[in-house]
Amino acid sequence: MEQFEEVIEVERPDASDDKQAAREIQRQLSVWLLMYPDSIESPIDGCPSAPAKAARALARGEAESSRQPQPSLADLERLVTTTREAGMRVDLAIEGEPYELPAALELSAFRIVQEGLTNALKHAGNAQTKVTLRYGERNLEVEVTDDGAGSTDGPGTRRGLAGIGERVAVFGGRFEAGPRPGGGWTVRAALPLTR
Repeated sequence: MEQFEEVIEVERPDASDDKQAAREIQRQLSVWLLMYPDSIESPIDGCPSAPAKAARALARGEAESSRQPQPSLADLERLVTTTREAGMRVDLAIEGEPYELPAALELSAFRIVQEGLTNALKHAGNAQTKVTLRYGERNLEVEVTDDGAGSTDGPGTRRGLAGIGERVAVFGGRFEAGPRPGGGWTVRAALPLTR
């Protein structure tokens, strides 16, 4: 049996890669908690708000298995309810007559709402938030607005907004996010339809 002696040099990622990985874990954990609120079980290290079971599942890599069904717009009411339970006032409005959409478009629309609500929870304080889905003839519009005091120079990385932009670009749609004239914030996306 031959023996091979080969030295493989592995470059250690720099600290910015570590920070990026930590942010991704934090994002995944927040998604997990929004989707599976019953996973909160007991405190970790005396911190009553720490989600023990979700953290353990995330550490084992079980947070979002590809075998689990992906959310769709049918899951929006549950997402809104969970957000309300987290302390945010949220209204959901459906405009137009809902119709069947491609699964990928539904998943993207759901994720856009999820990111908009996550941003509102992080940055808008005790705000009134509204989620609106508009079923048009040519596109599905997704809008999340709040009347909070969030600002453009907050502590976030804007990766969530960049992710929304990427999701919308896949469909050739439009995306905008920014402060509202009277205060608060708007996330708005228009996803073109091919019906």
